[in-house]
Amino acid sequence: MNIPNHSARLCEKYRPYLDAYLDHELPVETQQEIRPHLASCRDCAMIFESRRRIKELVRDAVAREDAPIELVEALRRTFQS
Repeated sequence: MNIPNHSARLCEKYRPYLDAYLDHELPVETQQEIRPHLASCRDCAMIFESRRRIKELVRDAVAREDAPIELVEALRRTFQS
């Protein structure tokens, strides 16, 4: 008899939402469902931590870059109109 893995079904349910969860873009109810799964599922927690770290590295890399002056001026003109 093949018994489905309950945890694997939860992983399939929650993994597509990990990025939105990370960005706090989910309804509170959904966040409250995902939180205990991440606390109890090592695989999903590792995926979540990896995505969190990648986002942090990208944010830090972008923060060190200055926008080209042409872009800054174009944005100023656009928003001053």
